[in-house]
Amino acid sequence: MSIEYSKLDNHKRHQVFINIMDIFNRTEIKLVYLIIMLTLSIAVSLLNLIKLFLLIPLAKGLIINNFSFVMNIPLLGYAITALPRIRNLINHELSLSQSIFLSLIAIILSLEIFENIISYVNSQFSAYWAGKVRRNLSRLLFSRFISFGKLYFDRTNKGYFDLVLGYSNLVTRLFF
Repeated sequence: MSIEYSKLDNHKRHQVFINIMDIFNRTEIKLVYLIIMLTLSIAVSLLNLIKLFLLIPLAKGLIINNFSFVMNIPLLGYAITALPRIRNLINHELSLSQSIFLSLIAIILSLEIFENIISYVNSQFSAYWAGKVRRNLSRLLFSRFISFGKLYFDRTNKGYFDLVLGYSNLVTRLFF
């Protein structure tokens, strides 16, 4: 049975929130960990957005074959002037336009590396907490089943127990 949260009155919404917090407490899910994972996901998305915006001046410079306009873009011009000149690192034969082009490529590649590091940390963190929550949820369900007594187990099909204990994996996937 699916319940639309928007159609519930305030008392029922509060009760749903209390039930979710009860599950969080019993399975030792801390909201801080969910916020950390959400923040890391947002950081990865923002880095993707920055890389996408950096492709615009890169494409424009390639089309007009001149990258000097990049120095007039407020944040990007400052970032490129803050970087050491690539033409001084390689040799003095590069023009200003070529060094700006290489600087743009270096910024995009460094953002890609940083994005991959954040994405890896987020996936490892998520996998760790998903396993921990899955284990705690299985323990909670198992202790609840044990409290029912022997007669309950004699009357109930084993497949039903597998279904209910396997349900904990589905519940865990909602959060991780």
